[in-house]
Amino acid sequence: MEADGEERARTIATRRPVFNECTIQVAALLEIPGEAPPDFEDLVFECELDRADAPGGRSNVYKKVQGNKSQMNELQDMLDSGDLVPGMSTLRLGLVEGDADTTEQAELDGEVVKLPQGMQIKNRVEKLGNGRFDDKHPSNLFARRRLQNGGLTGQKPMLVVKVIDPNGKARAETPAVIADKIFGIGELVVLRARETYTFCATI
Repeated sequence: MEADGEERARTIATRRPVFNECTIQVAALLEIPGEAPPDFEDLVFECELDRADAPGGRSNVYKKVQGNKSQMNELQDMLDSGDLVPGMSTLRLGLVEGDADTTEQAELDGEVVKLPQGMQIKNRVEKLGNGRFDDKHPSNLFARRRLQNGGLTGQKPMLVVKVIDPNGKARAETPAVIADKIFGIGELVVLRARETYTFCATI
């Protein structure tokens, strides 16, 4: 029982509120059919934290957004409708006077940003970000370049990498077999890769 209490205390100690805007990033992950774990998510929303909220005041810190089903559906709907632009749109995590959706504060908990249950996403998202192309939100530099060149169009090569960890562990398949699973002749495999890649090319 004492050990359980210490563990809960450590868990609470790692949580802390986040007060600033974060830049919303979207990661589309490619699934090899039959190889993904049960909890696999092919679309992940992340917050690029403001330096004031990031551990050690660092930039380029990304944490997965964790919300309830309604909130995640709202993010998905805004992405689909174009009201959320990855790398540009910001999500206000802090509370301001007049907020009626929740009085609770978003929290940084390990590798995730936990949204308060009552937070209404549409009221907190700024489509084109904070409008300041400075170092506060590093992604704004990329966003400005994308706007200047008219968007990202054309062919986009895909690189599939076989990773070997420091302990020498890796997938058992050869690179050729992995490539065949992603780009191979199997209709379902090719369709899945094309769907995901097409999505990646449009955001």
